[in-house]
Amino acid sequence: MENFEALMRKKKDEHFLDGLVVVEEAVLRAIQAAFQDVPEDYLAFLRTFGAGEIDDAGIMLYGGFLEADEIFDAGSAIALRDIRFFGDDMQGRCFGFDVSDNWAVVEVDSSDMSVRKLCDKFSYFLYGLLS
Repeated sequence: MENFEALMRKKKDEHFLDGLVVVEEAVLRAIQAAFQDVPEDYLAFLRTFGAGEIDDAGIMLYGGFLEADEIFDAGSAIALRDIRFFGDDMQGRCFGFDVSDNWAVVEVDSSDMSVRKLCDKFSYFLYGLLS
């Protein structure tokens, strides 16, 4: 996705991504070992740009996945067991991959526990967020 790569270079040059820290290769290998189908564009982003806060976008990207039971109560977590969470908006919305839907990017709104599919690829998610 040429436009995505150009946008990321531009945002990096504009210091928009300065709050991110590159994720170590050992951590990325561990993610891949645990989740063989993890999207390559997600791993590439962590490898190249990193994890942390994208301040102007109001989003936090984790340096790996959180499981639903690490974020939500046990009852809610059961319904979200197929989602691997990779970030949040620091205001109650969490973002993750729905592994039961070919790793589509979804949003979970903690105010009503609704799940909404946002897009099919991590790079599309970021492109929409940052463009």
